Amino acid sequence: MKENNAKSKKRFWTILGAYVAVVLIAGAIGLRFFYDYTADYEYTRPDSAAERICESFGDDTLTELIGKEFSDKVSEYESIDSAVKRVIIPAIGGSSFNYNKLATEYTASAPVYMISSSDGGREIAKIYLEQSEDSTRFGLHAWKLKSAELVLDLSNVKTFTFTVSAPENASVSVNGKPLSS
Repeated sequence: MKENNAKSKKRFWTILGAYVAVVLIAGAIGLRFFYDYTADYEYTRPDSAAERICESFGDDTLTELIGKEFSDKVSEYESIDSAVKRVIIPAIGGSSFNYNKLATEYTASAPVYMISSSDGGREIAKIYLEQSEDSTRFGLHAWKLKSAELVLDLSNVKTFTFTVSAPENASVSVNGKPLSS
């Protein structure tokens, strides 16, 4: 009888140990699945897309946006790129940026954010997002940049005027381009 009771106890502990191991493994797999799902969910939120766009928003993006709007306001002796880097970025207060939802225009199906400079707080551009066709492994759709609209007021950006005096037979150039009289 004692032998039978000892075998029963041993079998009970073996089965209990196997059951606990299966539950722990299933729990670990479930937690990993939940972690992956929450990571995908966070990635597909509009705020995450706005953050990624804001982090990639820099001199090149500003040059492109400003170039579209103000290419006619830059002289033939300077490029949009140099004007943005030497004049506009210092005027807006640096080259690091923040984003905020535009409550007046934001909808769940068409998110809109305002990009502003971190240092000066000047509003720079509105970004409009659209849902991507691609989906994650859980079927969630991320957001991507649909368009960007420059809202930066450049009317008070400091401009420079130079007067150059040179002898009549001298050749004068500005940024490598010959200056005519």
